[in-house]
Amino acid sequence: SDGHIALIIDQNNKVHVWHDRLFNIEGTTGLSYFPNSTSLMYWTDDMGTNEGKILGKTVRMDYDGDCQASVDFNAFETQSYGNSLVGHPSAGIDADGNLYLAFSSVRDGAFETLRPDNRIYRDIYLIKSTDGGETWEGPINLTDDPTSEDVYPAIQRNVGSHVHLV
Repeated sequence: SDGHIALIIDQNNKVHVWHDRLFNIEGTTGLSYFPNSTSLMYWTDDMGTNEGKILGKTVRMDYDGDCQASVDFNAFETQSYGNSLVGHPSAGIDADGNLYLAFSSVRDGAFETLRPDNRIYRDIYLIKSTDGGETWEGPINLTDDPTSEDVYPAIQRNVGSHVHLV
C-alpha cells in the first residue's frame, strides 16, 4: 500500500479495511515497479492476519474494449498521487449495514487525457456491498470527465438516502 487506507466499524463491531495494492521489488539493480498489479484490497477482522481479497471490480478498467487495461508506461506519468493507479479509498455505511466505497482510478485507452506533463487523468468510482463485503456492485464512474483530474474522494461515513461525496 502507498498508505491510503479506509476503515469502517459496522453496527456489529466488525472492522472493514480497504487499501490500495501495488507490487514493488527492490533488487540489486534497483527498484522494479509493476503498475499492472494495482487494485484495491479488502480485509475484515473475520479474515486471518495475512488474508484479504482483491476487489476485482477495482482493478483498472478496460474502457477502449481491447481486452486489457492498457497504459503506455513509457509515454505517460503514472506515479502521481502515490504509486497505485487505483487507490485513495473512502468508505461509508448506511443504517442497513450496506457498505459504500469510493476510489480513484486512471482511465485507459481512448479515454486517456494528457496534461502538459504527461500525467493521465483519474476519475472517481463508487462500489457498494449489500452483504457485508462478500460481493460488490459497480463500479459506477461518478465523475466521468476526460478533461479534469478527479482524485481523493471523501464519502460521509453515515450514508442516508444519498451518498454524499466531495
